[in-house]
Amino acid sequence: MVADQTANPGEASPPENSATRRIGMRGIVVIGTVLLLIGVNVMIWLRGSLETARIARQRGNWSTTRAAAERYLILDPGNLEARMLAADGYFQDDSLDSVEAARAAISHYQKIPDQSEQGGLARSMEGRAAFLVLQEPSRAERLFLKAIEQDPDLFDAHYLLWQLDNMTERFYACEQHFREVYRLCPVDERPHRLREWYFSQFSPLSACGELDLLMGFRQQRELPSEEIAFRRLSAFAEYEPNEPNTLAALAQWHLRNQSREAALQVLEKIRDSPAAQASPFYMATLLETLIELGQFERADEVYAAWPKNGQEYYAKKVQGIYFQEVQGELEKAFEKYTEASEIWPGPTDWLMLNRRSRCLALLGRKEESAQAGELASQMEAMTDLSVHTKIRNALMNWENPNNLETIVDFYESLSRPWEANSWREVAKNLPRKTRP
Repeated sequence: MVADQTANPGEASPPENSATRRIGMRGIVVIGTVLLLIGVNVMIWLRGSLETARIARQRGNWSTTRAAAERYLILDPGNLEARMLAADGYFQDDSLDSVEAARAAISHYQKIPDQSEQGGLARSMEGRAAFLVLQEPSRAERLFLKAIEQDPDLFDAHYLLWQLDNMTERFYACEQHFREVYRLCPVDERPHRLREWYFSQFSPLSACGELDLLMGFRQQRELPSEEIAFRRLSAFAEYEPNEPNTLAALAQWHLRNQSREAALQVLEKIRDSPAAQASPFYMATLLETLIELGQFERADEVYAAWPKNGQEYYAKKVQGIYFQEVQGELEKAFEKYTEASEIWPGPTDWLMLNRRSRCLALLGRKEESAQAGELASQMEAMTDLSVHTKIRNALMNWENPNNLETIVDFYESLSRPWEANSWREVAKNLPRKTRP
């Protein structure tokens, strides 16, 4: 009989098996301890990344800023300061491809909620990237407006909204943003902002010159021109092919340059879009284009769908033209021209003022017509090149008290007391030795 060699469960294990178990347990403990130490050091490293990002940002080291901030976001993805640092690290780094960097920055800005403490600034920076780099003005405009809702004192958002209006053929609508820029800027910058305001309203092509250069639409030695404006507006329309205000801006260029059919082709790309029908700028541009082309039946259709919020200067002016040219309703035309003439820059629009005078004449109100015609002639005289050459020379050397008097007189002749008084304040703040 063969003896049963199976170990008795009650018997002790061989000594070598127990030693092996003890060595194995020690190894596990050692490995666990090492991993714990590594984990602790990684956590310390990650926590220190936020401070590293702060210091790097102060030094303008953008690659380190974004790398450290993104490391910290692994530990705390909801940290809004780290989000802003990471976004800035992309957007401010000139060594990166500008479009890719802008998109990377935007992806971080978008993760910052509107209602957070950093929400207004995040929307403003997102708008800045969309406007200056991606060249999407309508998208940027919405972001800037949202930024201002969160923080009405965001200088950058107001300033870029002002410039955005200039660059999209809506210079007439930017006064509210200019006024906020003026309110928020330091006193010693105000003369420069007032000078910018003059060019914004009386030389829009020149007003866009610096940003046209920055955004690549103008070469260093090129002077501002209609050709540069066309490059800019065509690029905007390419990047925002379905945005009503963007297409209307390009159509405005065509209208100004007597390319009415081209203007209509641009506008008709999105004519049935609800967004287009809700845009006063788009609808007014379409209505004016159809009137200039003599397509009165289609003009009637457009006016039948007129947006309720079409209360700005340009919309009222075009309504007046519609009632005068298409409907022959002179009283209504006169009313609309009068309403438009009370909204800047209506008081200086001598062509519209002449239309208003003509309506009065046809209505048999001869004396009123003559007065309105005289005002239109006065405003037309103020557009003379000699007048504006004198003003521009004065603005280039505004520290001269005599030049300040010239500027004040100019605005008083336009019945613009705010500008006149603002330049008087500049005169008061001149050093004593330069005062009259």
